[in-house]
Amino acid sequence: MSDEEPLVTLAYLLDNPPREIIVNTEEGPMKIKIRDPTTQDRINAILEARKDPRWKDMTPEDRNGLILDLIAIKMIVEPKISLEDYYKANSLRLGNILNEVIMDYAKRLRKLTANRAKEIQDFLEQMRVNNP
Repeated sequence: MSDEEPLVTLAYLLDNPPREIIVNTEEGPMKIKIRDPTTQDRINAILEARKDPRWKDMTPEDRNGLILDLIAIKMIVEPKISLEDYYKANSLRLGNILNEVIMDYAKRLRKLTANRAKEIQDFLEQMRVNNP
């Protein structure tokens, strides 16, 4: 590490600007604004999911699906979707949009993971070369 690299700041960690993504709808492509979920978003999604009247009767897979939906709703900045809107919305349309949001986030995570894996491989290779 050189002196040229800046230190990570709290402002950097808290910065979570919205970005636009294109979602494919039955009426054609449309834009929405999303941001990355925070830990608090995840906690709130779990707490809200547990209040769902179906919770006790849901399978673990259904529970996880509900939690993912609620996290995706929290990621959407525009149009803002309330919990009440979630339960009243056309489930096919909303489900399609929530799946697009989740897939976009999963793609970004996969890319970060792939980059990290390459860095680890490079490090291990360098360790092998330096310590035969």
